[in-house]
Amino acid sequence: MRKCENNTTKMEYIRNLKPSQFKLLRHAASQLAGRKAKRHTYNYQLTRAQQHRSRESPYKDIADSSQRDLVRYLAEDAHHNGHLYEAITDSVELMHRHVKKAGDVGGAVGGSFLGKMHGTLRNLAETARVNLDVAADDFVHRIGLSSRRKYVSGVVHDDFRQHARLHQDAYLSVHERKGTANYEYLQDDSGDKHAVYKNRDTGKVVFALRGTKPDKALLNNDLVEDLQIATGKAGETEQYETYVNKIQSLIKQHGAGNVSLSGYSKGGAEAVHLTQDDRLRSHLGQTMAIAPGASPLDDQLEQKARDHKISYLYHHNDAVANSNLEHSGANHHVLYNESDPLRSHLLLDRLAEPSVKVV
Repeated sequence: MRKCENNTTKMEYIRNLKPSQFKLLRHAASQLAGRKAKRHTYNYQLTRAQQHRSRESPYKDIADSSQRDLVRYLAEDAHHNGHLYEAITDSVELMHRHVKKAGDVGGAVGGSFLGKMHGTLRNLAETARVNLDVAADDFVHRIGLSSRRKYVSGVVHDDFRQHARLHQDAYLSVHERKGTANYEYLQDDSGDKHAVYKNRDTGKVVFALRGTKPDKALLNNDLVEDLQIATGKAGETEQYETYVNKIQSLIKQHGAGNVSLSGYSKGGAEAVHLTQDDRLRSHLGQTMAIAPGASPLDDQLEQKARDHKISYLYHHNDAVANSNLEHSGANHHVLYNESDPLRSHLLLDRLAEPSVKVV
């Protein structure tokens, strides 16, 4: 909806906005009122001639009102200078002009692209802030000024440790894999980029998707698949449909709920995407994603981040995983004990080794 044609329509428009959308409307109105753009919000860079700086500006009322209050103002038609309806339309139009302009510059998806990139940059800025807080929290704790740590990762669940060992094994060639103490390796069902394991106690099966092999990334097409994931096209990789068929076959063989997905890095991104596939989702067990790759251009990213069928584990400053996952939901297990962004992503060896304390 670009324009609110009458008072009733405007009232319904405001009432039905999500809180995040209403916040964007307030930011636009605030800048139209002549105020500076707030930190981590888009700056429309309005000229003074485009601003409405009067003391009783209706744009200020929009910027300073709660969503409920604004609906009430519209219902009562009580705004003191009678221009509230036009101010709402102007604020909405400002946002749409920006999206259209971005689209004209960047192509059909330009506006969407810029919006997603703004979200990613905000998240990275938040990660940087948490890094400072973690360091300060650690310092205050070490010198004895505080007995309680704010940023404590907690104990890593043994399921993640066992899956880390599976992924270490999956990095080996098809004929070199041995499985683990808890999982039997099923070579006949496996391939170069995935390995299938059967729990020795429960009989349940794990379809494990390995991460990128840096030394062979060009030869085995890993680099191409990394690029596809980075551009939000995890469902278009060369192996994707093959994975769907193999997983469907395993589900038919072992039963619904007895096959689960697991992935690390590139493989984590693929596992997360496969979990969202309607052909598989209702038949799968819980997906384990360790430091999964993520892209701001993935249209399903927010849905994936909040999906309780997926359990995530990653470092808060891992740019490959965390820059877009937003720490959403109770199924996110976030670690704070590593300051190096690269080491933050290389989790497998430390997770798999029981003598290493991961907190």
